[in-house]
Amino acid sequence: MHSCQDNFASMHMLALICSVIVDATTVRAQDSQGKPLSGQYAEVEKRSQVLNDQPSLDTTPITFSIGGSRYKVPRNYIVWMDNWKGGPQTLVRFKVTYPKFKPLDQKNTPCMSLAPLYRPSGCAPVEFIVANGAGGGGWPASDEEAFDNVRDLFHSQTPLSGPYGFELYETGPENARIETYRKRTPEHLLILSCFFQPSFTRRAAAVCNRQSRLADHNELEYHLYFDQLEAAQEIDEGFRSLVKSFTAPTK
Repeated sequence: MHSCQDNFASMHMLALICSVIVDATTVRAQDSQGKPLSGQYAEVEKRSQVLNDQPSLDTTPITFSIGGSRYKVPRNYIVWMDNWKGGPQTLVRFKVTYPKFKPLDQKNTPCMSLAPLYRPSGCAPVEFIVANGAGGGGWPASDEEAFDNVRDLFHSQTPLSGPYGFELYETGPENARIETYRKRTPEHLLILSCFFQPSFTRRAAAVCNRQSRLADHNELEYHLYFDQLEAAQEIDEGFRSLVKSFTAPTK
């Protein structure tokens, strides 16, 4: 399976990347004049750091909050957060192994850090994000609502038969196809939007994005490669189980 270490989990992250790129020229110009970054430029510089993994073998728990929820997580599960001292966060990015969903440790460092060609067989790193679901005002849509909001764009309201028990809906022209995969799981409605372009030399390299409201109204965000679709339900359930285990009582 492909590594998820070089890509992010959601359109939220893609938008963040785009905003950083758009402002990068201005930031470089100000920096080249020898002036300290301040205001909006300092914020761009800060947000750009989301793109950088900061892994650690440290198992010391960090207590933090996202939205109205409080979490307590060993440091070695986390590769990025707004403030490493804890407290309120906008989003936190986690990285674990698949299929065991273990954090970074001495034994699995090759799995978590090496390129796929050199990685031990039977193990791959996967990432997910927990973000403030109320950031834009109001709670994010439920899985059912999110699906209904885009279904008018489908070529047909009658699904095709997809692999691994998924229903398949198609959107867009052939040269920019989006395939939406939907499957009812014991916990919720699992929906993955996969983006295909002619530039992909292999269909397996297409990226499938997922955003879903958690029980605490924060958002779970991640991406998988198309050749990970068979494991999508297990990966989704593993991420949700970890978030539940991280949740701490509110004071």
